[in-house]
Amino acid sequence: MKGINLQHSFNNIKIRRKLIVLSVAIICFVIVVAIVALYNEYLDNQNNFQLIEQTVRTNYDTNIKNQVENVITLLDGIYAKYNQGK
Repeated sequence: MKGINLQHSFNNIKIRRKLIVLSVAIICFVIVVAIVALYNEYLDNQNNFQLIEQTVRTNYDTNIKNQVENVITLLDGIYAKYNQGK
C-alpha cells in the first residue's frame, strides 16, 4: 500500500508541476502580448500626436494668410476711396 500511495503522490506531483509550468507559460504569454499591445498603442498615439500637431500648424498658417489677405483687400478699398477723394 505504501508503494502505491508513494507512486500516486509522485504522479500527482508531476501533474501539479505540469499545471504550474503551463500556468506560468500562459501568464508569461499574456504579459508579452500585453506589452506588445501597449507598445503599439504608444506608437499609434505618437503618430496621432504628430498628425494633430501638423494639422494645427497648417490651419494656423492658413488662417493667418486669410486674415492678411482680408486686411490687404480692406486697405486697397480704403486707398481707392482715398484716391477718389471720398
